[in-house]
Amino acid sequence: MKLNIQKGIDPHTNEIVWLMLDDRYEVVEPIQRYLTYLSTGKSPNTVEAYAYDLKFWWKFLELKTLVKCQVVRRVATG
Repeated sequence: MKLNIQKGIDPHTNEIVWLMLDDRYEVVEPIQRYLTYLSTGKSPNTVEAYAYDLKFWWKFLELKTLVKCQVVRRVATG
């Protein structure tokens, strides 16, 4: 899954918000909940930095899951 970080403006507060979107441009809920939590007390630059870190972490977790599935498949067929 390709992740995109998008900067926006909250129409109610006029404050900067950061969104984590997937390849269909839908919000990635687990990450977005945390970014929303952070935005209540952190600067927008800090939230942006966390967004990029979470993007890389999410990709790492996807890779580990893929590798684990390949190992199980090789043992089962091999």
